[in-house]
Amino acid sequence: MFQYKASCISVYDGDTISIEVDMGFRCKLTAKFRLYGINAPELTKATREKGVAARDRLANLILGKEISIQSFKDPDDFGRWLCTVHVAGLSKSVNDVLVEEGHAVRFHPK
Repeated sequence: MFQYKASCISVYDGDTISIEVDMGFRCKLTAKFRLYGINAPELTKATREKGVAARDRLANLILGKEISIQSFKDPDDFGRWLCTVHVAGLSKSVNDVLVEEGHAVRFHPK
């Protein structure tokens, strides 16, 4: 597991974000990340209302803010890096907050 400072530049849905990661040595990387260990409703017709609520809550928590992430070595099957997100002022990870507030459920890929 690796830890980095980052800033969220966009929120796609309740568990997928684009962030700019400070890799150190004045080197930054912009990439798509999936929040590790959770699954939020999709933005499809069947779950759109809940999906929008999850996306908006995640955006409210991290969009445009400095965050820190713990990422894992390998990306998921869709090429997204997996991460746990932390933001100043929260005693828990953003991942845990979304689950506790009912915007996501625990999910562990095989």
